[in-house]
Amino acid sequence: MSPSAPALLLAPLPVLLAMVLLALRRSSLEAGLAGAGVAVLIALGSGVDVASLIDAGLRAGWIAWTAVSVILAGLVFDAVASPAAALGGERTVAADPARYRRIFTACMLIGPFAESATGFGVGAVVTAALLRLEGLPPIRVAVLSLLSQLLVPWGALAIGTQVTAALLDHDPHLLGAATALLSAPVYAGALILLRLQAAASGIRPRGRDRLTDPLLIVLTILLLAGANLLIGPETAALAALGLPIAVDLLLRRRQSGGQNATITALAPYLVLTLVLLATRLIDPLAGLLRGPMIRPFADLPGWAPLHHPSLWLLATGFGVALHARRKGIIGAARTGFLRSLRPAAATFAFVLLAGLWAAGGAPALLAQAWAGTAGAAAPAIVPPLAGIAGFLTGSNVAVAAMIAPLIGALPGLDAAATTGPLPLGITAALLAAGGIATMISPMRLAMAAALAGAHPADEAAIRRAATPLPVAIALLLAAAAAAAGFAAAA
Repeated sequence: MSPSAPALLLAPLPVLLAMVLLALRRSSLEAGLAGAGVAVLIALGSGVDVASLIDAGLRAGWIAWTAVSVILAGLVFDAVASPAAALGGERTVAADPARYRRIFTACMLIGPFAESATGFGVGAVVTAALLRLEGLPPIRVAVLSLLSQLLVPWGALAIGTQVTAALLDHDPHLLGAATALLSAPVYAGALILLRLQAAASGIRPRGRDRLTDPLLIVLTILLLAGANLLIGPETAALAALGLPIAVDLLLRRRQSGGQNATITALAPYLVLTLVLLATRLIDPLAGLLRGPMIRPFADLPGWAPLHHPSLWLLATGFGVALHARRKGIIGAARTGFLRSLRPAAATFAFVLLAGLWAAGGAPALLAQAWAGTAGAAAPAIVPPLAGIAGFLTGSNVAVAAMIAPLIGALPGLDAAATTGPLPLGITAALLAAGGIATMISPMRLAMAAALAGAHPADEAAIRRAATPLPVAIALLLAAAAAAAGFAAAA
C-alpha cells in the first residue's frame, strides 16, 4: 500500500525542524531536542507505542555514549597534554614562511591520520591543538579542524567500513578501495576550503606549495586505494598517510622551526596513536582488553571500557602531563571536562533524534515512496539518505545501521545482488556520503567550537564560516545521487 500524502509530508519534519533551528542560530542542543520531540509526536500519531519509543530512546542513548565518552575524554586529554604547554605557549607566527605548510599538514594529513587510528572525532582534537599554535582566530580553528574528518570511513581502524561490508555482504578490501576513489573529490574540495580559510587570515601558499599540495593529495588517494586492496581497510589509512606525512616533513626540514616544532607539538598524539595501535593490533593484549564488555542490547555494539579510546585518551594525557611535570593538571582536566559538556549534550540530542525518527518508520516510509516513484533509478536515494544519517548521528557505524537495511528493498540491490559494480558502487557511496556528512554534523561543530576555545555564543558564527562545507557536500551528494540513479537505470 502506498504511503498517504499527510504521512509523507510529516515524515521529514523532525529533521527539517532541526535544520531550520540551526539556520536560525539556535544551539545544536536545542535543535536536536526540538527535532526529537517532534519525532515522538509524529511516531505516537502514526501508532507507535510508548514502550517502543522508550526502547528506541535507550538504544540511541547507548549508541551516543560510545561517541560521548570520547568527546569527554578527548577534551580532557587536549587540556592536560596540549602542544601549547609542550612548546611553552603559541609560536611566533609573524612572517613565518612555514605557517601555511604547517596548517596544510595539520588539516589534510595529521588530523585524518589521528582520526583513522582513534575515530570518534579525536582527529579534531589533534588538528585544533596544532592550529591554535598558529595564532588563528577560534572560528578559523574550529572550521579547519573539521577537515580532520576527511577519512571517516577509516576512522577507529575502519570500523564503519567493516560493519557496512558485513551488513551488505561485500569484500571489505574492494569496498574500501572503491570508497577511497570516491573520496578524491572530497579531498580536492577540502583543499579549496583550507586555502579560503587561510587566505581570510592573511596566510597564502607559496608557489611550490601550490604544486606540492595537489600532488600530495593524489598520492594519498592512490596509496589509500592500494592499501585497502593489499592490507584491508583496518590499517589502510594509517599506511597511506604515513608516507605523505614523511614527505611533507622532509620538504620543510630546513625551514625555521618547521620540523622540530611540529614533532614536539605532535609528541602527545604520536604516543596516543602508538598506544591505541598496540591495544588493537597486538592480539593477546587486544583480546584481554576486550574481555570486560558491557552490552545492554544484544544487537548493538558493546562497550569495552579497557579497550575503548576514551580510557587511553585519559591515561595517555595524564601520563604525558606527569612525565613533563606540568603544573595545575587537575585544574586543566576540570576545564577540559566542563568544555566537553556542551558538545556531549548536542551529540546525545541528535543521536536521540535519529533513533526516534527511525523508530517512527519515517526513513523507511520515504524510501518506499521514492522506490515507487523512481523505479529502477531508486538507488539514487542512497547518498542523500546516508548524508542525512551522517549529519544526524556523526557516526559512520550509525549510518550503516540506519541505511543498510533499506538498501535491500531497492531494485537491483536486494540480498542476492551483492556482486558487480553497481551494488559495490552504491555501498561505497553510502560510506563516502555518510562519512563526509559527519564532518558538518552539529555534534562535530559543537566539539570543534569547544576545542578552538570559542564561546558558546560563537557556535552560530562557526556554522556560518563553515557554510562552504555543507554547500560542497550537498553538491557532492547530488552528483552521487545522479550517478547512482543513471547507473541503476542503465
